[in-house]
Amino acid sequence: MDFSAVVGFENSKKGLKHSIDSGRLPHAQLFVSEENLSTLPLVFWVLTQLFKGDSKVSKLIHPDIHLLFPISNTIGVSSKDVRSSDQLNEFRSAVLENPYLTYNQWISKNSSAGGSFIIRTDDTKEAVQKLHLKPIEGSYRVLVIWGAEFLKDQSANRLLKFIEEPPAGTLIIMTTQNERNVLETIRSRSQRVFVGPETKDTVKEALINLGLSTEHATLYSERSKGSVSWAMSQYQNREQSQDFEKRFVSWVRSAFLAKKNKDAVAELLDWAEDLVKLERGVQREFLLFAMDQIRSSLLIQYRAGDLVLQQELAEGFKLEKFAPFIHHNNAVDLVQSIEGAISHLGTNANLKMTFSDLALQMTKLLHVPK
Repeated sequence: MDFSAVVGFENSKKGLKHSIDSGRLPHAQLFVSEENLSTLPLVFWVLTQLFKGDSKVSKLIHPDIHLLFPISNTIGVSSKDVRSSDQLNEFRSAVLENPYLTYNQWISKNSSAGGSFIIRTDDTKEAVQKLHLKPIEGSYRVLVIWGAEFLKDQSANRLLKFIEEPPAGTLIIMTTQNERNVLETIRSRSQRVFVGPETKDTVKEALINLGLSTEHATLYSERSKGSVSWAMSQYQNREQSQDFEKRFVSWVRSAFLAKKNKDAVAELLDWAEDLVKLERGVQREFLLFAMDQIRSSLLIQYRAGDLVLQQELAEGFKLEKFAPFIHHNNAVDLVQSIEGAISHLGTNANLKMTFSDLALQMTKLLHVPK
């Protein structure tokens, strides 16, 4: 992808272009967006401006640009044995395949071995050391930190010293889809650039540029929620989405019956056992999908259904009929139970027990009165 011609981000581009042209680009910036809204194309658009359209920027191989991204803290593997540099080619390929890559998509592709995802201290140390060297080809050395919320205390402390006393000609561009989880010491010392959703027409144009037919681009831009990332994910995983819908419908229907029907309880346990058989990345994607259905149902319940783009799932399951059972007395607990299951994916927890408990929690919480 030619990042110099990236579609969208117009408001952000204007301010950033002015800063670049006037030589006043802050040395530490934090690009802030919502979940499932990737700012990677904007980051590399900035870099194409800084490096005067050098094609190596769009290929992610410019020697003066260093990339830090979260990798799995794999269970049973020493941190010294796993470095982000070992996955750099894989990360480049993922971005070139989908320039609007989100953290959830990256984690799902690489979470089969379990473990949580972090930006490692050793990787941060190595990247900062490189920034103290003179540029090889350009006027700048740049560190891109994709996922500032994945920086832990030790990594952040190493970075903090650099942000406070940066060498001349160095820049740090960080991204986050969850600003609250970025350490305050990093946030307070960075200029934040807030990036919001795009219009449907902009999403459609971006999808066409990414190779979708006009028909598919029109369809998925309508469902996009203003996010090219989300639309591309839906398009690329359309068969998986149908499977997720069926799993969610089966879960909910059995949960409704389980309070008075022993056979339905057995169905829930079978449902959990079937979920265990999936790869961890797919499990995570399904749980995120389920959480989205809970949130959509809550919106419908409180008369904001116009914000929900897909209100009917597989097998004629309509969220408007499900929505009355999602309310202020159980919605938070439902979401937290799913989030708890997601957190277990990064540990060596017994997932059969995790998913069985989650399945039964749905029964309990759906019967909580308003």
